[in-house]
Amino acid sequence: ADLPAPSGQSSSSGKPSGSPSGRSEQRRDMGDRKKNVKLDEADLEVDWYALLKLPDAEGSTDDQIKSAYRRRCLDTHPDKQPDGSDVEFKRVQRAFEILGNPEARRSYDSSRPFDDSIPGEGPFKDDSDFYSTFAPVFARNSKWSAEPNMPQIGDNDTPLDDVRRMYDQWLAFRTWRDFSNEVELQEID
Repeated sequence: ADLPAPSGQSSSSGKPSGSPSGRSEQRRDMGDRKKNVKLDEADLEVDWYALLKLPDAEGSTDDQIKSAYRRRCLDTHPDKQPDGSDVEFKRVQRAFEILGNPEARRSYDSSRPFDDSIPGEGPFKDDSDFYSTFAPVFARNSKWSAEPNMPQIGDNDTPLDDVRRMYDQWLAFRTWRDFSNEVELQEID
């Protein structure tokens, strides 16, 4: 009889111990390896969050992404398609390759459309007009901060120390945004 060998050794059949086929060892090894995901131009045109039916998009947690991926795999599996097509299933796989990998997700999120416009200078009717104009700008841009909980602009009643602290933090702003997918275009003379 072919008895399992002690952990870490092969049985007489040459397969790793712990499973008749050696698959559990393979899965464990594959799970330990990090897969490098290269985004191409076509990847940046797809809303992978929508494909996985994630309502909060960039606010989705790793667990929510994994859960949505599993649910969509069940929905799009070729065995469940009338024509046996695997096209949508492969797109779901690609969505998880991108959103399930922290580096690829950061690069993808950085390339998504974003309103980075800054309103022009006044004239402002009053102080509250200034705050209502610029508060959304600070709120939008705080999502890119490497530091959590960036202070917001406040209002006319915000204590001066808080205002100084807010400006100090924003002047030292560090971003997690990744521009590695941006292509620099240069004119050739």
